[in-house]
This record gives sequence, C-alpha cells and structure tokens, in this order.
Amino acid sequence: MTLLASHNASKEQEALLANIFNEMGVAMLIDEKQMGAATALTSCGIAYVLKYIQAAMQAGVEMGIYPKDAARMVAQSVKGAAELILTNESHPSVEIDKVTTPGGLTIKGINELEHGGFTSAIINAMKASLK
Repeated sequence: MTLLASHNASKEQEALLANIFNEMGVAMLIDEKQMGAATALTSCGIAYVLKYIQAAMQAGVEMGIYPKDAARMVAQSVKGAAELILTNESHPSVEIDKVTTPGGLTIKGINELEHGGFTSAIINAMKASLK
C-alpha cells in the first residue's frame, strides 16, 4: 500500500504517479491532512493484524492444533477476510452477517471479543499510533 499526496500537481501527474506505484502494489491518493491517520492504518495496522494472528494461533495450539498448522489456518482466514472486503467492496458488518447464525458459534465468539473490548482496543491502538 502506497499513500500519495500531491501539491500543485495536475490530475495527469497524479495519475502517472499512481500508475507507477500501482505496478508494485496498490497506490492511493489522499489529502495531505490524512497522511498520519492513513499511515497508522496501513503500517502500524500490519502489526495489529499480526498480533491477532499470533493470538488466534495460541488459541489453536491450546485447542490441540500444531503451531505450524494453526499459523497456516489463521493466515488463510485473514487472507480470505481481506479478499471478501476487497472483492465485494463491502463493509465488514455485511460479511460478518453472512457467516453468523442465530445462536451459532461465530456470534458467541464475536460477542466475547466485544465483551473483552476488542473494538475499543483496536481503535485506541490506531489512535495511539497517530500521536
């Protein structure tokens, strides 16, 4: 993910620069004032996702899965979740609703995450990364 901001550049110059960086991944043109927050989301956010993967792996090991297998399973699940958002251009809530059933295991786990402050912890971590 490459974040770009321009000053006095033409639309053609912005497009050229975005096209160059899109050859190496994904580039996004944003307002300069958003650069700090966008950097927290894209660079610090990687570590937070990895921390989730680590925690989920630990749970898998506790439940009897070998560490290498747990790592592969969780990483593939994270990759799949990201692909859903990128491919469908949808909101995470929409995708979560597709995989939860009334009284099911997924909603029970999601509720435990919320009781443990998961959403607040992520928001606070991102905001701390902005400082």
